[in-house]
Amino acid sequence: MNFYNINQGALFPELEHQMAYINYSMCKSNVRSASSFEKIDFDAIKAEESKEGVEIAESVVKEELVDKAIYDIVSQYISDDAIKQNVLRIITRQTEYIDWANKEATISDLRRKIKRSLSLQSISSDVATQSARNMVSQLVNLYVKK
Repeated sequence: MNFYNINQGALFPELEHQMAYINYSMCKSNVRSASSFEKIDFDAIKAEESKEGVEIAESVVKEELVDKAIYDIVSQYISDDAIKQNVLRIITRQTEYIDWANKEATISDLRRKIKRSLSLQSISSDVATQSARNMVSQLVNLYVKK
């Protein structure tokens, strides 16, 4: 039985209970035999795979261009490599999964974290605030355009 993910495998971590749950779930599954068989067209599959490979390559190139653009934006405001790498890490973490429904909160959080990183490196608060604001503004424009 699996009720709200409460089952023998979840309650008892021992191997025999895990195996009993797996056996129960496998036996209970509705596996039916096929009513007919179709010949597999391997040429069509290979053509589809090569098309997907081109799409993946284009997305990798696009990601590299975005990464370079982000690096260029940060480099406009920060010359110290250690600070630059820290800010790039912050940007990468914050923009890895962008929640567009909470865009304003994400932008504010990104500004705050960049400002804090700049302030820790003995940059004045006003300069850090303005630099963070400008960087995030350019980053938002970059992401919205792409």
